[in-house]
Amino acid sequence: MLFSLDFCEIIPKENPRDVKSPSTISSAVTLPSGHYYFIHNTSLPLRIKDISGIQPATVINTNGSVPSLKSAIDRFTETDDVFNPDFLSFVVLVFTNGQLQLSKPTYEYLTSQGTCKVALVDYSSWANGFLNEGPYFATNDGLFRTWKLLPDTHGAFVSSLVQDEHRVIGYLNAACADAAPNLTIAVPSRLYYPLSPDFPLNGLRVAIKDNIDIAGAKTFGSCKSYGELYGISRTTAPAVQRLLDLGAIIVGKTGMSQFADAESPTCDFVDFHAPFNPRGDGNRSAGGSSYGSGAAAAAYDWLDFTVGTDTGGSCRVPAANNCIFGLRPSRGAMTVDGTLIIHRDLDTVGLLSRDMNILVRVAVPFYRLPSRAMLPAPPKFIYPLHLFPLQGIEVQQMFNRVAQAIEFTLGVKKEAIDFRQAWKRWRPIEDRSFDEYFASTLFQHVVWGEYHERAKFREEYEFTFQRYPMVNPLARHRWYSGAKMTDKEFEQSLSERQEYQSFIESIFGENTFMLTPFLYMEPEPRDVYQPAPNERRLQETGWGLRQAFQASMAGQPEIVFPIGLRPTLSNISQVQEKYGIIASIIGTRGRDLDVLELTCSVLDQLKIPRAVLTGRVPFEASQGPLKSTGFL
Repeated sequence: MLFSLDFCEIIPKENPRDVKSPSTISSAVTLPSGHYYFIHNTSLPLRIKDISGIQPATVINTNGSVPSLKSAIDRFTETDDVFNPDFLSFVVLVFTNGQLQLSKPTYEYLTSQGTCKVALVDYSSWANGFLNEGPYFATNDGLFRTWKLLPDTHGAFVSSLVQDEHRVIGYLNAACADAAPNLTIAVPSRLYYPLSPDFPLNGLRVAIKDNIDIAGAKTFGSCKSYGELYGISRTTAPAVQRLLDLGAIIVGKTGMSQFADAESPTCDFVDFHAPFNPRGDGNRSAGGSSYGSGAAAAAYDWLDFTVGTDTGGSCRVPAANNCIFGLRPSRGAMTVDGTLIIHRDLDTVGLLSRDMNILVRVAVPFYRLPSRAMLPAPPKFIYPLHLFPLQGIEVQQMFNRVAQAIEFTLGVKKEAIDFRQAWKRWRPIEDRSFDEYFASTLFQHVVWGEYHERAKFREEYEFTFQRYPMVNPLARHRWYSGAKMTDKEFEQSLSERQEYQSFIESIFGENTFMLTPFLYMEPEPRDVYQPAPNERRLQETGWGLRQAFQASMAGQPEIVFPIGLRPTLSNISQVQEKYGIIASIIGTRGRDLDVLELTCSVLDQLKIPRAVLTGRVPFEASQGPLKSTGFL
């Protein structure tokens, strides 16, 4: 059945509002396709005649022909998760050929799509405006960009933010019942952000860890007292500003362990709840400290990538636990100013994503990675004997295939090196072993940093509120330990970290890569009670020389990536659940792009997808050689 079309006239306003002034008026609209949101502010000074109330609308650039319209609508459907045929009830046709006429076939095609109202606009009249193609809401006051409202089902976010076309950020003023008891997240149409050489990340949606400042939002660092004291940030961290300048769209801030330390879900989280890992039975730790960044990237297909910080594994561990891709860059690749850090000697701003291609697309401009230049030395591939071989033949064989793929790509044979033996040659008169000498190095950096970096916060909170701030048990324990550490003890720890870096650089040289077995067991369950921090073994609080600490202490780039799945019988679901087996590649400091390119080559050679799925299982059982490993 065909419907008749009503024609609306769009006319410019005589006195347009200040388009950059924020609007406090917003609306949430429910359509058959879902929940939507818009702010009553627009960069387009226009009025729409013959329209009443709120009307979903679509703007289409066209020459007026049916093929042109059909092609546009098909493109919208394929590329945008906000657009829906509900928005075709009112269509604004922006003619690119200067002819504002509607032919009979076009008229009939529009009515067949459920269009009831149409407006005809000359493209040249909007050349300097922001009338991008895509879905909008229309009132007689204008056309307004829309966001789709989506549920944060895994509790990954601590704030939901909206960013307008002027990159002004504020809190979302809406909720939908589907999200309860968690937050509602708003995502804008991808059609507003066409590809542009000036904005290489245009329209990519990102969530930011809640220890990084964003002007217009509070930074809690998972501590309510901290947010209470400092309120809404007036400045934006350089790392976030860099993403905004590149065109990325911030949709919210993600949860974390308090002050980016290594908390456990069941015992340490007090002020905020730990996010839920979407993999397997849903009862596994999402990994910290970038808990929410890992969980969100693995759970939501409407999110392109997330940002975290990494001290001793805080990006790489959640990436591994959630079976996605995670990059810790070389130390200094991005400033940590505007961030609640633990220690500048260790902290970096890292990236997480389900899609390796997106991770590379973001990393290159974000860190300003230089293009490949003439290499100063032939590549070397280290096979670390202090980490291999692994128990379990099938798991070891899986890593053997990764090693073979690295050998093929680099055109070299692996060089087996045991760091423990190399240390004896490095310090022949040292009585302590490699593991003993550096056992306390990272631990002391963390304890010292947690106490001294939070000193200003403690003083200002006590002065303002006349009481001590409430913090989680692990933070109190770190402060107690850090207060007892002397300057001399920490100077010794600094000296050890510098020696560790020198030792590692003596092994790596200028152009070296190393494979590690980053995670080959299922992530720890979140429903197992842990002892109080002061009753735990030192190894559980950062003491020792874990494999994840190498990149942190030597300042090297490291990427973690899934190479297969391991089945585990769940005591929750009572069925076999599958969790990722995760490898990592560490490179010479400063060779971040080479590490990324090598990882892409390894994935392709092994026919492992460069993108994993959201939800319970990251790979389909039929994908590539994964099926033949016996781990799917």
